Amino acid sequence: MDLLQEDRAPLSMREDTNGEIKITGLSEKLVSKEEQVMALLQKGSAGRATASTEMNKTSSRSHAIFTIHIEQLSRDDSFTSCRAKVCLVDLSGSERVK
Repeated sequence: MDLLQEDRAPLSMREDTNGEIKITGLSEKLVSKEEQVMALLQKGSAGRATASTEMNKTSSRSHAIFTIHIEQLSRDDSFTSCRAKVCLVDLSGSERVK
């Protein structure tokens, strides 16, 4: 499910003709400020399933992947750009007291 969507509809995963994995139904948000990125991360994090364990009162019960694409354009007329992709992955908790 897409943690940024209100309806939380199931997603569909497919492989395209180039062998790349595509997930239909995911939302993409265009932002230009750090505060907007943080707000989206907080919104997505708030939608995750959590439950209490003996070691962690808000242990995650769901995997989450946040992918951030960053593009920096030049300020001059050269039309050059620099691109980066950051994937933040949080796997669901598996704490055990032993």
